[in-house]
Amino acid sequence: MRKLVNIFLFSLIFLLSIAIAIMSIQLYNIEEGQLPNPTSEPTITLASTIAPTFTPVPTEVPTATPIPEPEYLEIHHISIGCADAFMLRTKSTTIMIDGGLAKTKNRVINYLRDAGVEHIDAYIGTHNHTDHVENINEILELFGTSETIVFGPTPELFKKYQPLSNGKYVQMLDGNEYTVGDIHLFCVGPTNLVQNGNCNNDSLNFVVQLGKVKALFTGDYMRKDVIEKYPDLLKDIDIFKFPHHGLKNFSMKASSFKWLSPKYVLVPSNNGGTVKSWGKELGMPKFECFSSSGGKHHVLVIKNDCVTVYDDVNPAEFAD
Repeated sequence: MRKLVNIFLFSLIFLLSIAIAIMSIQLYNIEEGQLPNPTSEPTITLASTIAPTFTPVPTEVPTATPIPEPEYLEIHHISIGCADAFMLRTKSTTIMIDGGLAKTKNRVINYLRDAGVEHIDAYIGTHNHTDHVENINEILELFGTSETIVFGPTPELFKKYQPLSNGKYVQMLDGNEYTVGDIHLFCVGPTNLVQNGNCNNDSLNFVVQLGKVKALFTGDYMRKDVIEKYPDLLKDIDIFKFPHHGLKNFSMKASSFKWLSPKYVLVPSNNGGTVKSWGKELGMPKFECFSSSGGKHHVLVIKNDCVTVYDDVNPAEFAD
């Protein structure tokens, strides 16, 4: 019996010693800055994930300032024989359309100088034939800048005229509107290219409008599909630059000319009489026809929805 009591007391003392030792180790860890392992998962308080409430400040989209229409628009028909050279001009903007053959270069350049032109904002080459664009680089060198836009019907400028002496080339595309200064151009053709700008059918056709007055410019051909695509725009046009120098058999269909029914026709050759006779044959309303017969320059001025024609012009009269 006494032996059992001794064993019990010894076991109790042994267990107490172990307990004291464990407590000493824990106290030592605490003193050394080490926390004992938790016996349960700690309670974690999450921070709010809700974004603070604020009133956003609206960003205003700037409204494009519309370009006001010019007070007037001059259309200069520069007489250089059976070749094309036209100029559009307002008080602040000048656009050259074609520019003739090399042999008439001086006549075109002298006209621009006498008219007081110091620079051109755009040059439009209707197609690649020499009687339209052979003087392109000479004109750009004298009157162009690095910012002058050079329009043509093809994706790239015809290699014969590369590199440009001035300006940057842009393909004019059917259905697109282009703004140069205060002049708006709306391209109505060609609907597709046949020979990459090297044939009459690839000629650019575009409309310039000021107020209610519409002017249609062509190169050497006016396709019927252009009329069919834009019938309302091209019905009863006011001013028409007749294609291909007044050669009715190689310029457009009779039905197209009749649909246009212009009031004023500009013919870059001596074939004005042929055009007038054709209109009479078709039963069209009477129109005024101005050709480069005898080397006469003509200027049509659009202002207040009216057209005033100046015949046999001295360009110096239009210098600023």
